[in-house]
Parts: sequence; C-alpha cells; structure tokens
Amino acid sequence: SATSLVEQMKLLAERADVDSTDSKPENLTNTAANVVQHFNDTLDGLKKTSGILNDYYRQAMKEIVTTNKSALAEIGIAVKADGSLSLNKEKLAEAEAVRVRQERTTIINTMSSMFFAAYYVDLVHDTFRRISQREEVGEVLGCEENYTEGIRLYCRQFVSPLDQEEYSRTMRLDNLKRALSPSHPLVAMEYRSQKKQEGEGFAWIRITVILAESEKDAPKIALYVAQDVTKSKRREAREHR
Repeated sequence: SATSLVEQMKLLAERADVDSTDSKPENLTNTAANVVQHFNDTLDGLKKTSGILNDYYRQAMKEIVTTNKSALAEIGIAVKADGSLSLNKEKLAEAEAVRVRQERTTIINTMSSMFFAAYYVDLVHDTFRRISQREEVGEVLGCEENYTEGIRLYCRQFVSPLDQEEYSRTMRLDNLKRALSPSHPLVAMEYRSQKKQEGEGFAWIRITVILAESEKDAPKIALYVAQDVTKSKRREAREHR
C-alpha cells in the first residue's frame, strides 16, 4: 500500500543514519530494495484497480520519481519508462550514506504530499464527502457537508489573502458546473497558503477538480484533490533566476 511505501522510505532514512555510524551496509541495501518493491507493488495495484482517484495517485507517483530521476540515479535507483523503479545494489553501496539521507528527505516529503486531501463533490446537491484530509483541516470543517460553506471556511482559514479571491471564484459551485464537461474534465489552480514556512516563505498548494460522473453531459460528481507543490514551485523559481 501507499502507506507501507512511505513507511519504507522513512526506514531507509533510518538505515542511512545507522550506516553513517559504521553499521552493516547490507541493512541499507535491503531496505532500499523494499522501498523499490513497495513502490512498484503500489503502482501496479493502482493500475489494476483503475478508478479516478487511483489513476490520479498513480500519475502523481510517476511524476514524483520522474522529477527526482537524477537524484535517485545517484543512489542506484533507476526510473523506467512506465514509472516503475529498479535498484542497482552495487551503485547504492558506493553512495555515501549522507547522500542517501539527503535524497530520501526530498522523496519522503513529496510522497507524503500525494495524500494531502481528497473529497468527492456532489455538484447537483452542493455537498461533499471526505476521502482523506489533514487533521487541521478537519478541525476547521468539522461535520460540515455543504460544499459551498466548506470552501468558504477553508478559504478563510488556509488560503493566503493574496489568492482568496481567485480560489473562491475558481472553486465556486457554479463555476465548476459551468467549466466541467466530458470534453473538459478538470479544473486546476494553485494558491499560496496562509501559513508561511519558517525562512522559506509561503507553501504552495495545487487544487485539481476532476469530473468523475456526468448525466446527459451535465457534471454530477467531481473529485477534489489537493497536493503540496511547494518544492516544485521553488525549483521552478530557481531555474528561472
């Protein structure tokens, strides 16, 4: 499962820490092999149980490893054309433990960002149903089930004032009903969060609303997913300096 994958990534970090104090290098290699196996199993499982949420997660996983392809290669993990991974144990053995720790930190954080939040939105009845969300969001939304009220509460508490108007306009129910169709199945935007990361500025969140079900070409059910894209935004900013 994806949860097991993140757990294995954290274990890899621990193994790298242990290796840096001269412990058994085979522990690091075995854990890295488990990471690769869990990643490939998760990717394959998502492919076999295709659905709008699983397809989204599968694509996100492929984007994560593709984005980190060079860093992974330096510690002996190759990214194949289909997004799956393979491990070169000899190259991993040559990599310094400190390098492994640096790369896994990026990958763990990115993997975790896939599961930031997901909701099903009933566009006909203006309601939403939680699939997953962070505890801090749950504390604000409480038992709220009305979509319009939910995004109002969320926007006020979590979206930077710089982006609140755009968020409200884009995520508004009537806009989603107007914009989503079988020929145009998604609406997306990025916003800055209210909470700044110490010394690093705003966090960036990408919202994607994907049409999941329609009736007579009218949108009926959509999937609302949120992903932390702070690292990729900062990388883009550095590349354009």
